[in-house]
Amino acid sequence: ASAAQRTGRCGRERPGICIRLYAEEEFAARPAHTPPELQRSNLAGVMLRLAELGLGAIDRFAFVDPPDPRAVVDGQALLRELGAFDADLRLTARGGRLARLPLDPRLGAALLAAGEHHCVTELLIIVAALSAGDVREWPREQRAAAAAAHAAEADKRSEFMWFLKAWQDMKTAFDGASRRQQMAWCRARFWSWRRAREWLAVHTQLSDAARAAGLQVNAEAASYRDIHTALLAGFATRVGRLGDDERQPGRYVGTRGGRFRLHPSSSLRAAPPRWVVAAELTETSAAYARIAARVETPWIAAAAAGLVRRSYSEPAWDARQGRVLAREEVSLQGLVL
Repeated sequence: ASAAQRTGRCGRERPGICIRLYAEEEFAARPAHTPPELQRSNLAGVMLRLAELGLGAIDRFAFVDPPDPRAVVDGQALLRELGAFDADLRLTARGGRLARLPLDPRLGAALLAAGEHHCVTELLIIVAALSAGDVREWPREQRAAAAAAHAAEADKRSEFMWFLKAWQDMKTAFDGASRRQQMAWCRARFWSWRRAREWLAVHTQLSDAARAAGLQVNAEAASYRDIHTALLAGFATRVGRLGDDERQPGRYVGTRGGRFRLHPSSSLRAAPPRWVVAAELTETSAAYARIAARVETPWIAAAAAGLVRRSYSEPAWDARQGRVLAREEVSLQGLVL
């Protein structure tokens, strides 16, 4: 239906010929219509809102187009991981606070945690950037020039930190500048001006929502550890440990047995850290982590305290130390921390 609509647009002026740049068999194999958004989106936010409004469970709600049951299960699992639902799928106090933030639940969890780690100022910038979409562009014909421009402010430890540096530059450049000047500034840096404006708008909206939620912005700059511990509150299950297999260098082992690599554009690829957290895990030609940062295992264990599992070996007497010792193993969804 979408392809047919575009044919009609092309023929609006006069009769003509539509040439589609893909095989006729591929066109014939496509579904007649795009599936409703409810059937192809993450449902965690919808489920959270339904629960906060007291409208009951999503699988009992009278949707015109019911969502996929597998997506419902995934959404429930995510909300339990974030502490928004309890074991009986009831809304928790934390879930109520999350529901009132106009954010994806993962980003909302990170912003709430920022209040505990005194880094609300920094997380508002980062979360707004992730919500609005990355401002950076990589035009095919100027890919090398774009990569060089983006690398100028890259942080070798964390791609999240790039947003903080870029935000300050943008605020300075946009202050009192005309639309034409703003667009020229973005073009020189291979940025999308529209997404930059969206970033500013979302930041303003989130700042108001954060104040309403009782979150206090911090006047002093937050530490790297506090910023990334807050981020881990939303993305703890998107962590990975650098593998030891020399035949597959640069591959990370993630939770639930997942495997991924840093995205080719990542500023961390030159010296991959032992442990990383990623804002996004995507499947293209391979599984890639996008917008990643170096983290440490104590931060992960602290941020995911409700998810980690601890097991102990049989205690044994250590004659040299004169005491009984046991080995403790801490794991997160099968990944040993």
